[in-house]
Amino acid sequence: MSKHRGTTPTVLASFAASLTILWASCSDQQKVEISARLGDADAQYSLGERYLTDEESPEDRAQAVEWLRKSSEQGHAIAQFTLGTAYRFGIGTEENHEEALSWWQKSADQGYVKAQWILGELYDFGDGVPEDDAEAAMWYRKAADQGHATAQFNLAHKYDTGEGVPQDPSEAIRWYREAAGQGSPEAQFNLAFKYDKGIGVDQDHREAARWFRKSANNGYANAQYSLGMMYGIGWGVPVDFVKMTMWILLASEQGHEDAVNALELIKKMPPSKITARQFSEAQRMASEWKRTPPS
Repeated sequence: MSKHRGTTPTVLASFAASLTILWASCSDQQKVEISARLGDADAQYSLGERYLTDEESPEDRAQAVEWLRKSSEQGHAIAQFTLGTAYRFGIGTEENHEEALSWWQKSADQGYVKAQWILGELYDFGDGVPEDDAEAAMWYRKAADQGHATAQFNLAHKYDTGEGVPQDPSEAIRWYREAAGQGSPEAQFNLAFKYDKGIGVDQDHREAARWFRKSANNGYANAQYSLGMMYGIGWGVPVDFVKMTMWILLASEQGHEDAVNALELIKKMPPSKITARQFSEAQRMASEWKRTPPS
């Protein structure tokens, strides 16, 4: 009668060494695929994201959704958000807004900032859910507290208007400032407007001009027009009709109606205000700005 002999430590060590060598020989892509098939949620998300972004055929998009679902069902918050987005826009699957909302909600409940911001937008505009300003403000705050600039701007607007939260100019300024500091041109403009008019802060034309300039340099037409007008009036900056014309030119080229009208008035100004040479210089400066706008 033969005896059953267990696997010896030597055999196990040899097998482990072979696996290590085999794993080391795999490409990063192969490692992700192997890990995904073994149930690793991060790898499943990565594989789904790769199929979603790197491949173009409907079959690849469908595979993306399959892998994102596997990862999502394990509680991967980013996969849940991405899967929700796929359902929202019908990428690799049938468009299904209810499924999108369900996965976005799961992701937001786990604290994923983009999902929190999206839920705020949905409740703000009644998109697939009942319009609810208080619910929108709640989700905006969660995302804003994590540093999401658009959510910070939207929350500031809520405090500005008193929609869903008590109207509070100080809180509006706080959140406009947070978003403006992250480069939001809309927030920079609104903050400049507050300083210009003295709403929620002490009136300060120099500070207004500083924020108008930041927003204008980000290409925001309202700010370009406003900064141009400040150069024309001399509020917060020295009077300079060339710089006034430059900024109004830039705003008018974006179709800003007030800027278009202002530009027609500038063209009718007498040479004592702005000469033809100065107007040409303003055009040159505007063209230079468009080629290399300040960062």
